[in-house]
Amino acid sequence: NHFGFLPGRGTSSELLQLLNVLEEIVEHNLEVDLFTQDVSGAFDSPERTPQWACWRRIGFPASLATYLTNLGALSKYQINSPYGTRSSDMSEDDRDPELDDPFTPRRGGTQGDPLSTLGWVVFFDVLLTALNAVQQEYPFYIRQAGSALLSQLPLCYADDLHAICSSPEATARFNDVTSAFAAMFSIDFAEKKARAISTRANPAPMLLHNAKWEEFTIPFKGPDCIIKSLGLEYSLSYRWDQQYKDLLVKFKQVALVLSKKQASTMAKSLLQNTSSTPKILYTAQFSPFTDEQLDSISAVLMQPLRKAKAIGTRAAGKVLSNEILGGFSHDIGALVQKRKLALIDLAFNEGGATAAAMRGLMLRTMRRGMHDPTVTHGTHTAEKPISGKVRWDWWATSLIHRSLLTQDHLRYVGLPSDTPH
Repeated sequence: NHFGFLPGRGTSSELLQLLNVLEEIVEHNLEVDLFTQDVSGAFDSPERTPQWACWRRIGFPASLATYLTNLGALSKYQINSPYGTRSSDMSEDDRDPELDDPFTPRRGGTQGDPLSTLGWVVFFDVLLTALNAVQQEYPFYIRQAGSALLSQLPLCYADDLHAICSSPEATARFNDVTSAFAAMFSIDFAEKKARAISTRANPAPMLLHNAKWEEFTIPFKGPDCIIKSLGLEYSLSYRWDQQYKDLLVKFKQVALVLSKKQASTMAKSLLQNTSSTPKILYTAQFSPFTDEQLDSISAVLMQPLRKAKAIGTRAAGKVLSNEILGGFSHDIGALVQKRKLALIDLAFNEGGATAAAMRGLMLRTMRRGMHDPTVTHGTHTAEKPISGKVRWDWWATSLIHRSLLTQDHLRYVGLPSDTPH
């Protein structure tokens, strides 16, 4: 359940599995607590003896564990930056030994190399193993494939941890385990970054302890509270209107600034395609935004181009799609669907954690079948909720809306001609 720094895993793996969890909670109206936290100064925190013990724990010989630990303990470090070291162009009178002289850190591992990330995975696995035992004692089940029930373990990327607790007893045990880990291994979880949300009525606050066993609490907020993890904002209610509004406001501000700048249409288009568009795509590929919402974002991206040279919407769209200027697609909506289709292709043709999470989302959509009011049927794509059903925007909704059901095949429409069906 660790998705960072390991082959075949990444942010996509964790976020897609998180969407599985959220859809399971909403679809079955489950009572759960969800808690997110990360470690303060993660790679600088582990002390030498625990590092050595963690290497031994996974079966490394004592001599090799000592060697790996000493790579950090006996190495010399010097503060550096893209502009060079502080000592490169200063007199001896201006030197500050604490900042400019090489030093040996008292704790933490190596920095910026593969060993640093592997060392952190080995170190943090102690906590994840303990939390997995809690999850087995108080399981939270998810329908990962069809109707099969699987126990969902905590999700982790580097030091970013998601815990899904199915009962107050599970939450209390989670508090105990994380507090004990912090005290035993002398690490602190960032209090200001911790977030707790719940679908239960009036849950008691999270009661945690830091490395010095000082008590602090994290109050629970309701299911509509939006929290952010790995660049994605979400809530337990699985509503996405506020996230869309926040995204639109952000890029309206960018468009307003660009509109006032004295620059060519090509320069503005290049800036939009290299900065705004990738940020939108990262969020949208993990969000069930509708076509209408994505079209409105495309219109915002065109505003600076239209005001620059008084060109029309069609011409502005062609400029944004120009590959020479870094363009990707004729509209944001089509590009988002291409990203989602690429994830689906990964699910059916490759293995790994990302593919497993993606299969869960697709099979979840297929299992809903006619009971899902957002699925289109027959040979039309009209959004007509089934009578008596509540309309939900699932992750695959926007894909279904762009599809035509032809016998046993789904044919995707509204995409560039080079997109595989």
